[in-house]
Amino acid sequence: MKIRKILREPLLYLLPLLALAWFWIIPTKSSISDVVLTIDGVSSSESFPISTYKIKNDSEFLISFNIDVKENKKAVYKFHPDDCILSIEINGDVFPQEMIKEPCNYSSGTMIDFSKYVQIGLNKIEVKIKNSYGGPGGLRIDYPYEGFSSIGFKHILFSILLLITAALILRKFKFGIFATSLVLLGIGIRLIYFSYTSPTERVYDMEYGHFVYMNMIIENKQIPQTDACWSCNHPPLYYLIGAGIISIFNKMDPFYSLRFLQQIAMLFSFVSLAFGVALLYRLFVDKKISILSSLLFVVWPGFVITAPRIGNDVPYYLGALMCMLFAQMWWNKHKSRYLLLSFLGAGIAVLFKSPGFVVLGALVIMFICGIFRFWELPRLKIILGIFVIVLFSAIGSQYRIVSDFFRDKAPSLAVVNVNSGLNVKTSLGSFFYFDAKDYFMEAYTSTWTDSGGRQYFWNFFIKSTLFGEYSVWNSKLGKIFASVLNFINLIFFLLIFFGIVNMKIRNLPSFLFFTALIASLIFIRARYSVSCMQDFRYIAPILIPMLLFTFEGTQILQNVRLRLGIYFSMLIFVVLSFLFIVLPGF
Repeated sequence: MKIRKILREPLLYLLPLLALAWFWIIPTKSSISDVVLTIDGVSSSESFPISTYKIKNDSEFLISFNIDVKENKKAVYKFHPDDCILSIEINGDVFPQEMIKEPCNYSSGTMIDFSKYVQIGLNKIEVKIKNSYGGPGGLRIDYPYEGFSSIGFKHILFSILLLITAALILRKFKFGIFATSLVLLGIGIRLIYFSYTSPTERVYDMEYGHFVYMNMIIENKQIPQTDACWSCNHPPLYYLIGAGIISIFNKMDPFYSLRFLQQIAMLFSFVSLAFGVALLYRLFVDKKISILSSLLFVVWPGFVITAPRIGNDVPYYLGALMCMLFAQMWWNKHKSRYLLLSFLGAGIAVLFKSPGFVVLGALVIMFICGIFRFWELPRLKIILGIFVIVLFSAIGSQYRIVSDFFRDKAPSLAVVNVNSGLNVKTSLGSFFYFDAKDYFMEAYTSTWTDSGGRQYFWNFFIKSTLFGEYSVWNSKLGKIFASVLNFINLIFFLLIFFGIVNMKIRNLPSFLFFTALIASLIFIRARYSVSCMQDFRYIAPILIPMLLFTFEGTQILQNVRLRLGIYFSMLIFVVLSFLFIVLPGF
């Protein structure tokens, strides 16, 4: 009996997963080492990605490194130069210039195949680059991530083991068969997206600002001041974890560390999936509505795209969704332990990202409302536990701002130094006007160009819930899918209004989280007037209240055929979202 009990323990199955974890670091090909940056004849050891303001505008610099090529002699890389590749040498020989298709393509990069020009073993690569357009100069290099074409038997084996382990853990926490299946679907679609997404694709904060923060911790053996880099105003916990991972994996290959950071983000996303599905099952009485809303949640494109993204967004989502789940459970059942767990979730959100304070604020308001609803205070030890969680999470998140205050130094935010090209209107009309023509004619949005609706709050926000500012699938078919998803999503937002107007008291927690998060986004845009600060990613946990009020708005429709039509459009949204993420991987 003891052996059978041990075999039923899900954590036991984590052991083979840990042993096989390296299988999902795609690809395990040639490694890169001994990176050297030379500026005006002065050389320094570096690691990729490189981005520095030491390089003057319109000046040239040299980056050299070694690649260790295995017996198959396959050496293909994607170069992202900042700004233009002038020439490349391999083992002292000039690499043909015509093989560099787009030498100045920083955003999309240029694929370079060294396979015919390298030897087995170590090869020295020298890249001469010109900082043509000002700003920082540098280079980042990605391995090609080619979806299913880069997946072998070992990757499939690991994925199956991961899904089995996840199913066992979910069943241990009493997830039903449908809820378990929905979470596994969410994990599966994220693994597919992960297979064709490199560590530096579709990311934010000047793309590798997070890496700079981590490298500063490694190099200086301390947490930098808030104004030391683009992302240095963020709470330090995530970056301390990242710095530890990079320190370990850099000894093998710097690209492994970035890929492993993606895997860590994926694990946070998997747990977020479980919290989100569990919450939706508690928000809806109707089992069919619970399943349909969970289907929308697990395949929602904007939420899938965040999963492998290196940065502090995904762990913040985990904490926020944990907070929302247990806050709703406390509101429904009035058990003090749920209240404590909800504050613990808010504390986790605060420790990883500053918008966690918005979640915490909404929770405090809900707690006060609950006191008047139940006319009862929690036990003293629960209140003490809440106080300790709030105090330590707040100090751990913002202690540098406190230290700046005592040093008579005003704390700074990265947003004060953003490119002027990101400036947007903050007139009253920009918050109320909706440009329907732009919304339907442009599949994607962008923080850099007005095309896509960035000048109007709701245009940009509604579209960013699906894709952020990135065109994930930029083919003709991809744009058609994106346009249909945009159309259906607009219907959802119209229904949200009706759902809120007819809100029931049991949904007050979701209303408070929804209102607080939307208000914070509007305030940030009005305060700083930059497009990059109004993206859905700052408040992505709002997706759960959005889905709740969408379905509540659908319920009040008197016409049965119209209601069934909305449900059918939701199913179309699920199918298109799934295809939108999966097809680019083939």
